[in-house]
Amino acid sequence: MTSEIAILNYSGVALAADSALTIGGRRVWNHANKLYSLGPHHDIGVMIFGNAEYCGIPWEVIIKKYRASHSDREFKTVDECSASFFKYIQTDEFADGRNESYAFGSLLLDRLSRIKKHLKYDKKIEFRERLVAIMSQIEAQSENDLVWICNQNEFSDYMSEIAQEIAKDVFGEKITKKLNAKIVEFAYFLICRNIESELSTGIVFAGFGTEELFPNLVEYCVDGRMNLVTRYWKADSHNMNGPNAEPPAIVPFAQGDMIGLFMEGMHRSYSEWLRRTLRSVLNSQIDSVVEAYVPEAEQIVEKTIRRKENATAVSEFLKEFRDFRFQQSVNPILTIVEALPKEEMAAMAGALVEITSLKRRVDSNVESVGGPTDVAVISKGDGFVWIRRKHYFDWSLNRDFGWRKELKRRQKEDPRHDGAE
Repeated sequence: MTSEIAILNYSGVALAADSALTIGGRRVWNHANKLYSLGPHHDIGVMIFGNAEYCGIPWEVIIKKYRASHSDREFKTVDECSASFFKYIQTDEFADGRNESYAFGSLLLDRLSRIKKHLKYDKKIEFRERLVAIMSQIEAQSENDLVWICNQNEFSDYMSEIAQEIAKDVFGEKITKKLNAKIVEFAYFLICRNIESELSTGIVFAGFGTEELFPNLVEYCVDGRMNLVTRYWKADSHNMNGPNAEPPAIVPFAQGDMIGLFMEGMHRSYSEWLRRTLRSVLNSQIDSVVEAYVPEAEQIVEKTIRRKENATAVSEFLKEFRDFRFQQSVNPILTIVEALPKEEMAAMAGALVEITSLKRRVDSNVESVGGPTDVAVISKGDGFVWIRRKHYFDWSLNRDFGWRKELKRRQKEDPRHDGAE
């Protein structure tokens, strides 16, 4: 897992990321790179969180190859840069049929496993009918946006065998050809919408295009690929430019619970606890009053009406409570953020990631946030500047590293250059 943060104001954007890489849910390595510069010709940085690979290839390799091949190109906006990046990763160079199906299979496995918990049946025929009914109900009630389109016939051929194996493992029942066709149709419904699998990767582009005066941040979710078509969608954005410019902000990614606690003065899970508890207490009181004073024949209707009124009252209370927290805690912090100089933004971003790291160190069996914190600041005048950066090697033993990188750059600009001064 990961904790990352972006702090934006009119001076620039500060980015911070931890270094923990969790493998198999138990083993943690604390030297993963999650924050990258797109090179000296761009005032744009990239952060990744979630799955560290794309079709079996580390994101670090892909980002650095993209940087090498696009270092001379200028982008008018951060959105133009991100579009160029996603076009680049959908080439043959990153095709790997062995790994492409993992995300789709993982998503289907997760949803069928959830269905199994609510699937009750006595006979095999009833099993098939109930399973089809639940999948159809999920499709009808889904509010997820349509974000990915591919040829359904091609997808069916691609997923048919995989879906049958997954369904058989999950339910332990024979999956008929007709039932499998419905499961494949259900899988197609899932992957066409912004529903993440456990193998998804978050990618954040932040900084300045050549025509952007203030910071722009765009977050994407990347989750699988089929036949050179990558499944990805825009998850969030924060653009401080243009007629609909947004104000300075603190934007967390991945594990943002401690950052939310810092901002609001209360853990976000407490709001849900308040909702459940208040509704339970009010409903219990209403039930007692109704049972004591309302004729038995009218009690069910009266309870239903009063419960709806309770739900509305609790929602109004929580809205007022949220507005109060914003006025008392969030807005004062954002007012300070608006005026922070670049070095203070960097210090604040690093500190917020390290607070999350400390929390995970003491309250979790797996230290899913940890290791050195990389911090960078991107400004319009100075571009991408590292404030804190780890290295996997000792600089004193590799004094020629910078010289070799500079030599490659010069040779790329002028093939006749041989390195001699």
